[in-house]
Amino acid sequence: MGNFELAALDPMSYAFELSSIWAPAAGLVDQPAVVPAFPISVSSSSQDIPDIESATLASGSVAITVTNGLPVPVSASSGPDQVILDLVDPVSGSSFASFIFPVIAPGASSTQTADLAGVELPGDVAVNMAGGSPGSSGSIVSVSGTDAIDISAAFLDLVVSSANAVVGAQSFETNFDTELPADYELTQALINSGSVSLTLDNDMPIPCSAMIIWPHLQDLAGQPLMTVFNLAAGQSASRVIDFSGYVLEADGAPLTALNADVLINTPGSGGVPVTMAAGDGLTSNISGGSIAFSSVTGVIPAYAVDIDPIEEEIDLPDQMDGMELTSA
Repeated sequence: MGNFELAALDPMSYAFELSSIWAPAAGLVDQPAVVPAFPISVSSSSQDIPDIESATLASGSVAITVTNGLPVPVSASSGPDQVILDLVDPVSGSSFASFIFPVIAPGASSTQTADLAGVELPGDVAVNMAGGSPGSSGSIVSVSGTDAIDISAAFLDLVVSSANAVVGAQSFETNFDTELPADYELTQALINSGSVSLTLDNDMPIPCSAMIIWPHLQDLAGQPLMTVFNLAAGQSASRVIDFSGYVLEADGAPLTALNADVLINTPGSGGVPVTMAAGDGLTSNISGGSIAFSSVTGVIPAYAVDIDPIEEEIDLPDQMDGMELTSA
């Protein structure tokens, strides 16, 4: 199957009220005050990432938007007041994405992004923020303890190599070849009779529909040979593929194998988390069968036929008496 996409997630929201950052603001409502410089060191409670228990990301990103609802600016261009925000696995305490923010004026927002390729994404995420504010620089501002720094975390275009998560609808393509006899290079052939037994195994924990098309095998109306398997999660199915009456038609270079294109669609896991990896998918097995051609155009390997000597007595007419045969 290869790497697969996870369903788009709604942004996650966090908020740090001024009273939790600067204690003197607790209980204040629209209070005029001069706000001194203060440090920022806060951590959020963890939030569940919807539909994900864990995931190893092959690609994707996260965009963090910080909106400053405080009456004073936050962060700095450098130094200890520069705001650094970390997304943290609350179980291990380790950060899997870190962001540095410039100065954000009151009422303004700033967005930073991070590449998540190779990240082990946990099922829950917390936010740590550290930095500072220069305060109101001696000016009087209106202070409420419920003023807040709002944070939005948007996970974008998540493609995973493995995950325990809800898997959405997926579509992907693959192909397989069935070798023709050695040294045959066919440009056209009419198949008189023949068939093979085809087995498909669905190794995925989700149902799927597999359409198999042999583009170089066409009926007299020019339509390719096609069959469809509908497979439940973990199901195997077999059927006989009858080639009789089909025309093998090369499109360009002579054929040395029969190519089959496989189009796979799955509705996903139906809202239930499943454990799936890039190596999961469909396995095909072709067994038995033979093909008899009515006509063939192309290169067929040379072969020799041994014919046993034959001795026959030939009666010659009387008129041929005296004639000698040098060979026969």
